[in-house]
Amino acid sequence: KVLHAAPPRSAARPRSLPRRMAALRLGRSLWRTRPQAAIAGSGRPAPLDFVAAAQKVGALERLERKPWVMLGDVREGLEAALGLATDELLIALAHWLESAVGEPAAVGLAHSSGN
Repeated sequence: KVLHAAPPRSAARPRSLPRRMAALRLGRSLWRTRPQAAIAGSGRPAPLDFVAAAQKVGALERLERKPWVMLGDVREGLEAALGLATDELLIALAHWLESAVGEPAAVGLAHSSGN
């Protein structure tokens, strides 16, 4: 028994230009944000400079285009540029994101995306 069925891909409406442009602006603004310094009294250090690291490895444009996904080559490049292991990168990225947007944030690692 199927309770919910998604429409076939061919029937899906393409995203409108304004929605695509809004997503692009979101990514660009996020990756051009300079996070706040260490929050007084939090005991946490200032976040790492992910924007500079992304520029160094040539990944800034890709991250601005799709800020919600970081493919393996970009992750490995950032790990090398920042001298971090994968788990350390995830913790540092969450800290940077929280500092950039001023809200709690979480990041995750997909073992296999199926793409």
